[in-house]
Amino acid sequence: MPNKSIIFVHGAGATPKSFAFIRLHFADHDLYDFTYDTNKPCREAIEALKALIVRIEGPVVLVGHSLGGVVSMNAACEAEGVCGVVTLASPLGGAKAAQYLRWLFNSALLDDLSPYSTNIKTTLGRTPPCPVRSIVTVGGALPFMNEPNDGVVTVESQTAMRGPEYISVNTNHFEVLLSDDVVTLIREFIDKI
Repeated sequence: MPNKSIIFVHGAGATPKSFAFIRLHFADHDLYDFTYDTNKPCREAIEALKALIVRIEGPVVLVGHSLGGVVSMNAACEAEGVCGVVTLASPLGGAKAAQYLRWLFNSALLDDLSPYSTNIKTTLGRTPPCPVRSIVTVGGALPFMNEPNDGVVTVESQTAMRGPEYISVNTNHFEVLLSDDVVTLIREFIDKI
């Protein structure tokens, strides 16, 4: 298989270091880290990611964890050159708690993650023009969320978008970044696109 360029897009409150384990398994590809400020609107991150995609020659695969998956899905819909997207534990349908917390805390992140935000409505209204594999994390759970969740994001939110291939794994929101099984799922996807 010809190598591809893989851009890793971290989640809220994280850094590119969160992908350290996964990156070890993809040395045969050109690897890029994309970092962004979650204190700023998601639209800024989407625009910056699109600018990076345009600068890379050849096929690009986006791998996004949590909020990074939402940013990746939107960038894939707007930028040419993306041949595939992998999301890991991503709140594609937003977070119900963000809807309420945003009234208590002034936060671009909470505004962007509300299920009724322009960001989430835009995400759900799209279908990327490339294959998408969404890894849905179903391990771990916070009982006060009152529905199946991975300790951070609900399963319903992770599977809210039409179009992706959904694969459930029994890890929590953070263990997904340290799973050999997840590495295999990403590898199989990248090799077949």
